[in-house]
Amino acid sequence: MQYYEQALNLDANHILSLQNSAILLKEIGLNMKAIALLKRAMRINPNIPEVLQNLATNQASLGFTEESIINFRKAIALEPLNPSHHHWLNLLLWSIKEESFLASYKSVLDKFPNAFLIKRELAYKLILADRKVEAELILLELVKKEPNNSLNFKLLGNVSRKLRKFNCAIDYHLKALCLESNNLSLKEELATSYFSAGLPQKAECILLDILKQNPIHQGALALKSLVLRVLEKDEYHELCDYKSLILYEKLNTPKGFESLDEFNLLLIKTLEPMHISKKHPLEQSLTGGTQSIGNLFLQSKKPLKILKNLLSDKFKEFISSFPVVANHPVYSRNSQQFKDGGSWSVRLNSSGYHRSHFHSHGWFSGPYYVSLPPQIQDTEAKEGWIKFGEPGIENVYNLEADYLLQPKEGYMARFPSYFWHGTTAFKSEQTRLVVTQDVIPF
Repeated sequence: MQYYEQALNLDANHILSLQNSAILLKEIGLNMKAIALLKRAMRINPNIPEVLQNLATNQASLGFTEESIINFRKAIALEPLNPSHHHWLNLLLWSIKEESFLASYKSVLDKFPNAFLIKRELAYKLILADRKVEAELILLELVKKEPNNSLNFKLLGNVSRKLRKFNCAIDYHLKALCLESNNLSLKEELATSYFSAGLPQKAECILLDILKQNPIHQGALALKSLVLRVLEKDEYHELCDYKSLILYEKLNTPKGFESLDEFNLLLIKTLEPMHISKKHPLEQSLTGGTQSIGNLFLQSKKPLKILKNLLSDKFKEFISSFPVVANHPVYSRNSQQFKDGGSWSVRLNSSGYHRSHFHSHGWFSGPYYVSLPPQIQDTEAKEGWIKFGEPGIENVYNLEADYLLQPKEGYMARFPSYFWHGTTAFKSEQTRLVVTQDVIPF
């Protein structure tokens, strides 16, 4: 920020400095200041698509949805074949339940029918929106028109797997890998399809290859845990040692507060205004709830800074007693130092839940429970509990969760990011409010 301010002192109309300053301001939650800089840039030149997109994303973060949609559409008018503009616009339209969701893609494809990148992005959004058959039709067309593009076969394999056409998924992922034989992402998809089809040994061979190249590949580790489980190998209990690898403790009461409950009330007041959408994010695991935008712990709000420090202190204690195990994907990464890899708040409504998933880019992940509905206290129904071990992919097995944890207000949970985890649904007039964080070692 200091360097950009120096640049703007030299040239107050330097658009790149205005724009990049705005990007930094958005990262730390100062969206109104970011908007002011972007509007300055627009007064200099109102037709720069990237400035319009950045302005629109800041407006969306603050709930200025009408202005945001207008600016996204202006950016698309200037750059109709830029998938980034369509991406952010349609994430917003989904979150507010707008009927024009995906219309921008279709409008551009009417004018540019051979815009394959836009068509592929449309297919991907349809998959995320659970409109699998529509996505399949588009991708079947794309693999004919772009037979050398591995992404087409990858996505077609993914949608085939979601449609439980497991043999088709294997065929398409094999074709994708033939086009890019060293692509770890494509290898992971093929291994996933082998597992889904009931061929765990074939999946295991590919996973060994991936983990040889990248021993901390979270997707490969997550899938390996499922393979080990169905093959009934003892290594499963080492990889998914729920007793030793899960931190679950109550936070200490921060200074200046009489109780943790008092601090949580302040957190609720801080977090609630951040939940501005009407629907769960298109690209995330939650259903029946909302998620905050951006990285919470980059913001300057005091309650969030206090919470980050409380969580860090408790996590430091946890990893300080870790054993030294050279080849273990968790213990071997322990340098006793770590940083925030992303943080956000999730508010689940009645009947809301998280689909089973893992975190691709973390070391440890997990929530802090700010506010919970009373139904979670029922130890028989287990509503709103966090569950581990259940696959989040379609498959021929019937693998249920093999470990459950009861959430409690004021408690934090941390577990390896490759653990499959989700939540059970609950019914209550009260919401379930948490702050989740990924941490990574350095």
